[in-house]
Amino acid sequence: PLQIGSTAHLEPIAGEVAFVESFANVVATRTDEGLVMVDAGSPLHAQAIVTSIRSWTDAPLHTAVFTHGHVDHIYAVGHFEAEGHAARVLAHEALPRRFDRYTMTNGYNGVINQRQFQLPVPLFPGDYRYPDETYVDRLDVTVGGTEFSLRHDRGETDDHTWVWMPNEKVLCTGDLFIWA
Repeated sequence: PLQIGSTAHLEPIAGEVAFVESFANVVATRTDEGLVMVDAGSPLHAQAIVTSIRSWTDAPLHTAVFTHGHVDHIYAVGHFEAEGHAARVLAHEALPRRFDRYTMTNGYNGVINQRQFQLPVPLFPGDYRYPDETYVDRLDVTVGGTEFSLRHDRGETDDHTWVWMPNEKVLCTGDLFIWA
């Protein structure tokens, strides 16, 4: 069963890049302008992700990239923004439509989660951090001198993004690759 309040473990992997192991993993990068995160965890794990990253850096969150709109990839952004710094969120153009569908089917999704994760009650969040900027096929951004190449792909979802960090030689696949 899903462990509520479970921990997140941070492991530095390449220069200023760290991997945060959680229910849905996060890749965090320190830059001269602030923190960049690829994915942001579930509502049940977001605080553990923030605590883990804060043990590594106190830089404000500058940018978050959502690899797709599943709710286990989007929630730590709100915790970072509560520290007083607005972040920029990037995602594929189809992601806002997914959030709109989730709003319409919230109760149904709660029942599915209850069955899938053996929860005692239906559970599905309803507060989504919509992206500030979307893209169609590709988007190249630089934050604090660090390059991030976002590319659209279709895999587990139609709104998927994978991210290549060329200087660090780090590939962030989101759920295009999972351990299940």
